[in-house]
Amino acid sequence: MVRAIFSFRTLFYLLYAVVLTAVLLFIRFPTDKFKLYCEKRIEHVLPPDSSCSIESIVYHFPVSVIATNVQITEVVDGRQSQLQISRLVVSPDFSNILRAFALSGELYKGSFTLKVTLDVPAKRFQLSDVHIKGFDMEKWANDFGLLDRKVSGIVGFTGNYQGNYASLPDGEGKGKLVVTDGSMELLQPVLSLSSFEFEKIVVDMTHEKGVLGFTAGEVLGKQLTAEFNGEMKTTTPLVNSNILLSGHLTPKEGFLAAHPSEQY
Repeated sequence: MVRAIFSFRTLFYLLYAVVLTAVLLFIRFPTDKFKLYCEKRIEHVLPPDSSCSIESIVYHFPVSVIATNVQITEVVDGRQSQLQISRLVVSPDFSNILRAFALSGELYKGSFTLKVTLDVPAKRFQLSDVHIKGFDMEKWANDFGLLDRKVSGIVGFTGNYQGNYASLPDGEGKGKLVVTDGSMELLQPVLSLSSFEFEKIVVDMTHEKGVLGFTAGEVLGKQLTAEFNGEMKTTTPLVNSNILLSGHLTPKEGFLAAHPSEQY
């Protein structure tokens, strides 16, 4: 009689080994050393005068790592700006182990998912299938601390991006941005309005050689509608970038009647 190569006993020992490995990883996972390593690696690719802190990192069965309260802080012209990620989950892609990872998490009341692929010999990376939804722009603006106006809205984004390790902002990418139910304080009044309330903003975006392009931009406001195109030449820090937009505004019915001085 030929003995079965794969028996229930083999399966039991295999499951036992997997569970034992998971338990040992959970018990002996070097959280403090690994947390410090992650903080230093993130700081390595950040601009000068930037820092990263992580409240905790834990192993999650079977192979995921979960970081909570990741905070990236930067000092620009004596003013502090920060980005906070409430929860970050990193899982390897078994079809491309140690080269591809799935990331997901929560930030500013919203959620995000994306895939990261690394080309180590070429020192390049690719971010694909990027999805952001429910992002609270007002809450982010309060932490960002560098804007000279009040903004609010719920942000959604889909897109991709790729570039070099040594120069993260100089990569190429494209995506679509959607912002709903928000407002923006204007530096100078437009048609007698000091702030602009909108129901929806939709714009296609591209990024190449340090230039962020805006095409097919549409704004549906409570008092005005608009169409626009333009570009922003990005610099470090981002808040000092130059932006140039062109398009036209269309007042909604009743706006000019309520603002007769704007009819001329």
